[in-house]
Amino acid sequence: TFSEKTAALFVEELKLKSIPDLYDLGPQDYMGLQGFGERRINNLMAAIERSKDCTLGAFIFAIGIPNVGAKTAKDLARRFGTIEALRSATVEQLTEVPDVGEIVARSIVEFFADPSIATQVDRLLAHGVKPRPEEVQQDSPISGKTIVVTGTLEKLGRRQAEALIESLGGKAVGSVSKKTDYVLAGESAGSKLTKARELGVRVLNEQEFFELIGETKR
Repeated sequence: TFSEKTAALFVEELKLKSIPDLYDLGPQDYMGLQGFGERRINNLMAAIERSKDCTLGAFIFAIGIPNVGAKTAKDLARRFGTIEALRSATVEQLTEVPDVGEIVARSIVEFFADPSIATQVDRLLAHGVKPRPEEVQQDSPISGKTIVVTGTLEKLGRRQAEALIESLGGKAVGSVSKKTDYVLAGESAGSKLTKARELGVRVLNEQEFFELIGETKR
């Protein structure tokens, strides 16, 4: 939803210590911050409100479990169905999920066993974040397509964008190659954008990406 620079500003000026802290703030808290006028504040509040509606896979990915990427997050969401079921899963249950080995399984168990993590997850849910069951559209325009996300997007964080791609049957990857179908590029895209152009990979801005997947009202 915002860049690392903006996140650093929030940490310094608003004393944010965790993601749930964002949901405690109202428009008045951002007034006076450098670069934050009424329009930007309204856009930020709308984005924070939209973030409450997410797939379970996107939620699992976004909370940052070590060794869990977008695809694994989606697989876990399909297997367990709810965040509560995942939080109580054992190593043995987790290793039944395809491509989840003991190391990843232990990472997940240890993550949710951390009292501070448990509190943060509880706070997110209490603020109205409602992870919904994972659905995959096999007939989406990007089903089977390999996509790289780079730069700072206006309406989606990178993790959100990658999770959305995965939920639509696409494959979100970290590097550009001749096998890449699309590069979704935001501001300050850098070397990945340069390589995409050199290889002739189609580059999409955020609006073009939404139009491609059929979501033009974001």
